[in-house]
Amino acid sequence: MKLLPTLTSLFLLAGCAAAPAPQVVRATELARMGVAPEGQPLVILFEPGDKIPLAVTVEGPLVRSPDGLAPVALEVKQRFYLRIEDGEMRTSADGVSFSDPAEPGSLAFGFGATKDGPTASVKIVTPTLKSAN
Repeated sequence: MKLLPTLTSLFLLAGCAAAPAPQVVRATELARMGVAPEGQPLVILFEPGDKIPLAVTVEGPLVRSPDGLAPVALEVKQRFYLRIEDGEMRTSADGVSFSDPAEPGSLAFGFGATKDGPTASVKIVTPTLKSAN
């Protein structure tokens, strides 16, 4: 029967259909780009000197941050790419290899006391990316 090889070929071709190419945009151009089509990966290029305002909000029944806090100004130190696809984010030094980082990042929350009263701190360390070859 010739039907089976034909159906097998069709299934293989359907499984090998190319994923949409990612839309690449400079971080400074994000506001102008509009919405990426659903299912299309987005790659954002950050260059040294780019500013990223980080809004910090703490909410909950125990404590909360005041409304209207100014964002913390982050400054990009080295070129990197951020790929957003299927609800996941991955970073890359070259915009091609979005593999695991050389060293993972970390998040720490601390609580202590000073003579003026209790104090809390948050420390975020970004991952170390594998070098672009």
